[in-house]
Amino acid sequence: MISPDIVKEALKKKKVRSEEAFGLEYLRFNDDYKDIPRGTAIFKDFVIWGYPHIGRIFLLETGLKEQFEAPFWVEEKVDGYNTRIFKYGDNYYALSRGGFICPFTTDRLPDLVDLRILDENPDLVICAEVAGPENPYIEESPPYVKEDVKLFVFDFMRKNDQKFLSQEEKMELIERY
Repeated sequence: MISPDIVKEALKKKKVRSEEAFGLEYLRFNDDYKDIPRGTAIFKDFVIWGYPHIGRIFLLETGLKEQFEAPFWVEEKVDGYNTRIFKYGDNYYALSRGGFICPFTTDRLPDLVDLRILDENPDLVICAEVAGPENPYIEESPPYVKEDVKLFVFDFMRKNDQKFLSQEEKMELIERY
């Protein structure tokens, strides 16, 4: 969890804002503050952490050595927008990268993902990209999404935890659901 003193400091410095969507009130970090990334959302019962900053690699020869010390996975970057999907009470929500509850994605969740994954794993947070020609936020879309939008899962987190699940856990969940 995040210390109440840190939240008070961040509020004074206007790094946190109070938000309300779908009748749900929460605090949203609108900027990085100390070790808390932008987009982190504090709800009454849990925290959903924002995405960590990742290093960019411009030259493979030097960049790989600088960024990685162990084996790693490479995945395709899908051109869309990030979302973090979670269950709160009996409802499902989608947070944007900036920590806003996204009405479009929240409304479309039953069409995009098998929500049993969150019913059976209520502490899970799905990290995904939404892409396609019907995407309301970005004009371009991948050529392999011909209509509407699709959800591309790239990671999973747990509520109150900044770490992502292991690659093995991720692949197991993707295959199961």
